Amino acid sequence: MGLNMFFVELVLLTAGLAHAATFPPPLELPRPPPPSRPVQDQRHAPEHLLKAFGLSQPGVRGWHAEPPQYMLDLYHRLADASGLTRGPGPYGATIIRAFAEREGSGASTFLFSLAGLEEGEEVLEAEFHFYHSRLPKAQRRLLDDNTYLVEVETTKADQRRVLGSQHVAAHSAGWRVFKLGSVAGDLQEGHGHPRLVAFEVRAMTSEGQMLPLGLHHGARGSRQPLLVLFNRQASTNDTRDAAELEISSPEEAAEEEVSPRARRSTEAVGAPSPADTLALPCQRQDMHVDFESIGWSSWIVAPEGYNAFQCIGKCRFPLGQNLNPTNHATVQSIMHRAGTFPSVAEPCCVPSAYANLSLLFYDAEENVVLKQYDKMVALQCGCH
Repeated sequence: MGLNMFFVELVLLTAGLAHAATFPPPLELPRPPPPSRPVQDQRHAPEHLLKAFGLSQPGVRGWHAEPPQYMLDLYHRLADASGLTRGPGPYGATIIRAFAEREGSGASTFLFSLAGLEEGEEVLEAEFHFYHSRLPKAQRRLLDDNTYLVEVETTKADQRRVLGSQHVAAHSAGWRVFKLGSVAGDLQEGHGHPRLVAFEVRAMTSEGQMLPLGLHHGARGSRQPLLVLFNRQASTNDTRDAAELEISSPEEAAEEEVSPRARRSTEAVGAPSPADTLALPCQRQDMHVDFESIGWSSWIVAPEGYNAFQCIGKCRFPLGQNLNPTNHATVQSIMHRAGTFPSVAEPCCVPSAYANLSLLFYDAEENVVLKQYDKMVALQCGCH
C-alpha cells in the first residue's frame, strides 16, 4: 500500500512540473523610479543664506546688549509686524547703520569706529545723537535770555571744524541730533579699514563763556550716543547666483554631517512632495524662514522670521487670468498644447509680484543695522 501511494505522488508531481513548463513565468513590469528629491545641504544652508543676505559672517551681539531705542522706533516705522517694508528710510536710505561709542572718549569727546562700513555703500547723510542733562542751577543764573549755545566740532588734519550749533533752553534736558551732511563724504572714505571719528561737544553762553554740560556716555543703556549713517547700495544689482553661493555637489552633500538644528529647520518647511506638486495648479504656498532654527536669533533683532512664500504647481492650458499669465506665457502655452513643436515647454509657475523685507540686526562689529532687501517675499504667483 505504501509503495503504491509513493508511485501515485511521483506521477502527480511529474505531471505538475510538465504543466508548469508549458506556461511562461508571469511578466514583471519595470517599476517607475522614485521621484527625485532635491539634494539636501542642510549643514551649509545658514552659510548660503548669509551670502544671500549680503553678509560675509554672522553678527555679534554683546552680553545683555540692547539695541538703541532710536533704531527700534525706526524699524517699527519703516516695517510692519511681519517685516515687510512700508517705505524707504530717512533721506531715501535703504541701509541705516548705528555706530556705538568706543572706548577712549573723554568728558566732552565722543569716539566712534566706522568698522563694518562696507564697500559699495554710498553715505547719503550722517547724524550725531547724544543725550545731555540739565544745566546746574548756578550755571543757569549766568544766562541772560535763558538759552545757551551747544556746538559740535570735529578735527581733521589738525584743523578744528564746527559741524553745527543749536540754541538750547536753560531748563531743558534730552536728546540732541546734529546733521553732519557736510562731512558725510569724509565718513565714506577708507572702506575696509577701521576708521575712528571723534566729535567734541561744547556748551557756552551768548558771550562765549564755557558751561559744564552733563553728557551721557557709554555703548549700553537707553541714553547711549550714536553716530547714524544713512546709506544706500551704490549698485542695485545685489542678486546671488548658485556659483557665488558655492552650492555643494550631491556627493559632498551626501557625506556632510547634518546638525539637529539644521534638520529641524528643513523639516519645518513642510514642502509638498513632487507628486503632489504636479497635481496642483499654479499657486502660492507658505515658505517660512525661521531665524531661530538656523541659529541667527542671537543677533537678529527683528523680525524673528518671515514668510517668503513659494510658487508651485502646473501652468496647464488654457491659462486663466487668475494665473496672471504674461502674453508670452499665453502663446507658449498654446504652442505647447498644439504639440507641433516638442521642444516648447509648458510655462513655469513663478512669483509675479514681490515685497521688500526690512531686517534689524547686529553686524560682526556689534553695530546695529537696519537694512532693506528687495524682492524677498512673493506676493503673488503667475505663469511666465
